[in-house]
This record gives sequence, structure tokens and C-alpha cells, in this order.
Amino acid sequence: MLTPNDIAGKTFTKALNGYNKAEVDDYLEKVSDHLESVIREFDYLKTQIVDTEKKLTDYQLQEESLKDALLVAQIAASDVKKKADAEAKKIVSAAEAEATKVMKIAEDEASETRRRAKEDADKNIEQAKQQYKDILDATEDLKKGYMDFKEKYQYILREQIDVLDRLNVEEHE
Repeated sequence: MLTPNDIAGKTFTKALNGYNKAEVDDYLEKVSDHLESVIREFDYLKTQIVDTEKKLTDYQLQEESLKDALLVAQIAASDVKKKADAEAKKIVSAAEAEATKVMKIAEDEASETRRRAKEDADKNIEQAKQQYKDILDATEDLKKGYMDFKEKYQYILREQIDVLDRLNVEEHE
């Protein structure tokens, strides 16, 4: 995989009337900086996913606590049931409804947070892939431009050699 250091450290051989070294170096630095920025953003998104997963774990721990609280409420209701069975049924029913409501809210929030985080991560990954492709395309265009220039320059040199050879032949005649 191409890294920012690979791009920043890339050197080209010097050629007569070749590309402007400063422009090539400047462009490579920009490409390197951009790739490094994309990598940092990707790492940031991975951190966001980890944070979201931690929140989900916290919600799951809260759910377990609610389940424990519900168990305690049921035990207490059993004791109260000996004294007043009707009142205990109302308390248990209310506690179960509240626990279900809280669990539903927590699950909905966790699901929504996961969905948003996944959408953001997918979007940013796609953007990063596109930016990487754009960088590769730009690099390929630069290589093609170099090859076109090289072929044209070689053609001009061959033409000049032919002219010199013809002049040399004419002088000897």
C-alpha cells in the first residue's frame, strides 16, 4: 500500500529539460499531505465506532442493572404479597412496564446511534476510497504526461540527428 512517506520520499531521475523539480516536489508533498489527512480521518472514524460500541456496552450494562432491579422488585413484591397481594401485583406490573419502557428507549437509542455511526463510517470510507482513486488517477496522468513528453523529446532529438547526418553527408559530397 502506498503511504504518505512513500510519496513524500519519491525521487525522480533528472532529464534534460525534464519536469520542474520544484513543481513535482510540491505536488508530491500535496499528495502526501492529502493521503495523510485521509488516513487520520479514517482512524478518527474507527475511534468513533469504538466509542459507539462502548456506549452500547454501557446500555447493555444498564439493561442488566434494570433486570437486577426488576428481580429485587419481584422479591420485595413477594414479601409484600403476604401482606397485600393486590398491591404487590400493581407494583410489579408498574415496575415491569417501566423496565420495558426504559429498555426499549435504550435499545432504540443504541440502534439509532449504531445506524448513524455506520452510515457516517460508510460515507467517509467511500469518500476516502474516492479520494484515493483520484490520487491514483492523478499519479497515472502524471506518468502518462511524462511518457508523452519523453517520446516527443526523443522524436525531436532523432529528427535533429537526422538533420545533422544529412548536413554531414552534404558536406562530404
